[in-house]
Amino acid sequence: MGKKSKRVRTKQETEATMTGELKKEDQYALHKKEFDRIIAKYKLDDPKKAEGIAELLTNQDSGVSAPAFAEKFGMQVEEAVVFLEWIKVGIKFKEEAIDTAKKAGLSKSS
Repeated sequence: MGKKSKRVRTKQETEATMTGELKKEDQYALHKKEFDRIIAKYKLDDPKKAEGIAELLTNQDSGVSAPAFAEKFGMQVEEAVVFLEWIKVGIKFKEEAIDTAKKAGLSKSS
């Protein structure tokens, strides 16, 4: 019975893999930090503003444009882009988690 030998990664391959993973982690961390900064700067965690954001995001069939969001909440368009893109990251994560749960048989049938 012969064992299959695993190819050993070179130091450069290992570092490249780790760097790529860290870069993605760093990107998420920086994006989240900027998202939090925007929330604090414009007090978007205020209940009335949070409700307004929720209504805007859930009542638009065609989506929300960054310029319209920026105008409604008095921010720069670039900040609106960062904010809305982080919301997309959260939605994608939620969808992937639900799909994973369904595949694992963890979802409840209605």
